[in-house]
Amino acid sequence: MIGGGGGAKKKTMVGFLVAFLLGVCLIYSQHCLIKSNCPFSSKTTTTTDSIDKSNVADKEEPRKSPSLDEANRHFPPLPFDIWTRQEENKFLFLHVGKAGGSTIFCNFVVPRLEEFKSDVNFWCRNMKPATAEEMANPPVYSQKYGKRLHMTKMDDDTVTQYNAFLVSLRNPITRIISAYDYEKSNKNRWVQKSYPAFKQCFPNSVLISDLLLCMDENITSATYNMCGMNSSTYCRQLGAKAVKGEIESYRSHMTYNYQFYEDQFLYAVNSNKTNTNTTNTTTTTNHRMLALRIEHLEEDLENLEIFLKTGKVVVANNTGVYTAVVSAERAKNRINVGRSKTGSITSTAYRILCQLLCKDIQSYKRFLFRAENLNKEMILDSMQDLFKYCPTEGLAINEDCE
Repeated sequence: MIGGGGGAKKKTMVGFLVAFLLGVCLIYSQHCLIKSNCPFSSKTTTTTDSIDKSNVADKEEPRKSPSLDEANRHFPPLPFDIWTRQEENKFLFLHVGKAGGSTIFCNFVVPRLEEFKSDVNFWCRNMKPATAEEMANPPVYSQKYGKRLHMTKMDDDTVTQYNAFLVSLRNPITRIISAYDYEKSNKNRWVQKSYPAFKQCFPNSVLISDLLLCMDENITSATYNMCGMNSSTYCRQLGAKAVKGEIESYRSHMTYNYQFYEDQFLYAVNSNKTNTNTTNTTTTTNHRMLALRIEHLEEDLENLEIFLKTGKVVVANNTGVYTAVVSAERAKNRINVGRSKTGSITSTAYRILCQLLCKDIQSYKRFLFRAENLNKEMILDSMQDLFKYCPTEGLAINEDCE
C-alpha cells in the first residue's frame, strides 16, 4: 500500500512538472514570435518594407512617417478618375495660412461665383473675374471643391462628408517668415489682440531676424543690445514657443501650422468612417491627400486638373508645357502671392529657425509624401528648395526633433 501510494505521488509530480514546462514553453514561444526573434522559429521577421500597406491610412498613428520611397504608395492607389465622376464626391481644402491658401481658394470658387458670391467678393476681390465660358464650364478642381478648413478644428460632421483632402503647401521657412511679418505689420492682427504679452516682448519694430538671433544659445551681450526687445528668459521662451506654434491661445498663422493641419487630417483618418453618400466603397475606404505647392502653382493646378480626370500624374514639373492653355492662363492671371523679403536674414538666424521649426518641417514633408498628385521628382524639387534654407535636413523624416 505504501509502495503504491509512492508511485501515485511520483506520477502526480511528473504530470505537474510536464504541465508546468509546457506552459513555460507556450508563453516563451508566444513572446518570441511577437518579437520575431525565435531561434527555432521559421517565422520570418516582418520589416516595414514587407508590411501589407492596404488601408494603412486608416491605421496611421499620429505623426506616422512615410518615407520618400513610400510616397504615394503607403496604401493602394485611389482611382481618382472614378472618384471624380461621382458627383457627390468633393474634397476638403486644408487652407494653411501664408501658404498661398487664399489664392488657391479663389481658383476654386471664382468660376462658381453664383454659389460662393460672398466669398468671391471678399477674398477674391483683387483677382481677375471668371469669364462667362469659365463659369459655364468650371475646371474639374473647381467643381470638386467642397469646403474650406481654415484656423479651426475638424468636427465629426466634416469627417463623415469628406474622404479626400487638398492642402496648400509652401516652404516652411518662407511661410513662417511671411506669417511673422503678417502678424507684426498691423496692430489689428490676432497677435496684437489675443496675446499682448508677445507684443510687449517683441514690439512691431522687431524684425524676425533679430527675434531669432536673440534666441541663439551662444548669444553675446553685444547682440542682446542690438535686439531692440526684452531679452529676458521669459521673452526668449515665449518667442520660441510662438514660432513653434505651441501657444494654442495665440490665434495666428504661426499657431495654425503644418502640425495643426496634419492633426486634423489624422483625426479624419483615425476616425475610420466611411462616406455613406456613395455606394462605391472602393473610393471611400481611405482618406486621401492631394496638394498644391504655391511655388509651382501654375504647374500643379494643371497637373491636378489632368489627375482628377485621368487618375495619372502626367505633367512634368517646371516644364511649362500645358495641355489646357485656358486653364493655365486662368491660373496665371489669378496668382498673386506676396513673398517675404528674406535677403536680410543671416545664416545664423536661418539655422535657429530650422531648429525651431523641426517638427513642422517634418509635417510638411509628410504632406508632400502623402500627396497622390505629386510624383517623386516634384517632391524632390520642393525638398531641394527646403535644403537651401535648412541644409542639415535630409530626405528622411527626422524623428529626433526637440
